Amino acid sequence: MPDFNANGPAIIQLLVGAGCLLWIFNQVMVALGKRKNEQPFIISMEKRFVSQEEHKEHVDEVKGKLITAARSRKDMHEEIKDLDKRTCRIEEQNKSQTDSIALLSSDAREFYHDQRAINNEILKRLPKS
Repeated sequence: MPDFNANGPAIIQLLVGAGCLLWIFNQVMVALGKRKNEQPFIISMEKRFVSQEEHKEHVDEVKGKLITAARSRKDMHEEIKDLDKRTCRIEEQNKSQTDSIALLSSDAREFYHDQRAINNEILKRLPKS
């Protein structure tokens, strides 16, 4: 059986060195984008020691925010649909107004043309001095 007391410092150095090499390898892989950057050790340790009540409060708070966000998104979608309907109605009104303006302008052109013809006829019948 090997004597661990005599080789203890060498074993500790070997384990610390292996840990450092693994940490460096992990950082290189993160830098290359081949691995996700995990949370720092301190944060992960804090998360392990969070009480169940705090965790439940946090989960409930996040659920509330998600529900509120979903409702607001739903309301926004409904408002967008209402705006689309209003926009369609306004576009239809605009088209009908444009058509009626075009009809009025063509009627006005026709009236001016007829009026010019009548004026020319009157001028022809007037005695020339």
